[in-house]
Amino acid sequence: MADNENSGLKEMNPFKELAIRSLSQKVLAPRSQRVVLLYHDVSDESSPQYSELYSTTPARYKQQIEWLTRHYRIVSLDEIVSPVFVARGKPLAAVTFDDGFQSVQDTVFPWMFAKGLPFAVFINGLAVAENHLKYSEDYPDLKTTFDERVYLTAPDVRSLANHGIIIGNHCTSHRALPSCSDSDLNLEIVGNRDFLQELIGKSIRHLAIPYGKVRHYNDRVLNVCRSSGHRYIHSSNPMAFNAKDLVNSKFLIPRIGLTNHSVSQLTFLVNRPMFMRIDI
Repeated sequence: MADNENSGLKEMNPFKELAIRSLSQKVLAPRSQRVVLLYHDVSDESSPQYSELYSTTPARYKQQIEWLTRHYRIVSLDEIVSPVFVARGKPLAAVTFDDGFQSVQDTVFPWMFAKGLPFAVFINGLAVAENHLKYSEDYPDLKTTFDERVYLTAPDVRSLANHGIIIGNHCTSHRALPSCSDSDLNLEIVGNRDFLQELIGKSIRHLAIPYGKVRHYNDRVLNVCRSSGHRYIHSSNPMAFNAKDLVNSKFLIPRIGLTNHSVSQLTFLVNRPMFMRIDI
């Protein structure tokens, strides 16, 4: 779930406000920078699943991606996590979606495919099978069940994979993993990996930790993630990285969460990691 990073400017002290405004004017990223963007749902406010916590309107999403293509080279998730992949001309960016909302198939895919832009989707098996998820108690107001279909179906996931969209593991039910017993943790991580691999007929190398903050994983969780064959583990820490970081096999891929952020807010978010370390 992404927060509005530029809210509350008027409450900030003048120096902090000046810094934020300065970082919101122009992209300062060096060619070596890599960023992974994290979306969830792209839908209008009238859609049943729409939430200010995770949704982006189609118009704003297109504006963000068009801005991104002017300043970054959008590459696949496999390419951006490769330490040997060479950046040419622009810094690199990848686009990802968590939870597997139907809007990824209906709204995102046709537009991105027409432009030749890759993206990846991290899928929860429960959403595919039963059209709902189990959100943490930290989000009591989120709607978890729907009368109409809002998540991808099994044929949808298979179709996306057949069109070259990378499918990743987001665990079975979206539970907070540290609270799981050992057996439940295995069902969440390994069970969902097996479900997705059988569904699309391809190996699953990427896993995005549900919620993705520091409090949402620990050594026990990460050990199961790695031992089950996931080569790349993704967090939602809003940082950038470079090829040197990827040499470390224990490095978690950070992702910058977006909703209806303006272009100036997006500029700030991709510039900020160069000037401060974030570990949340």
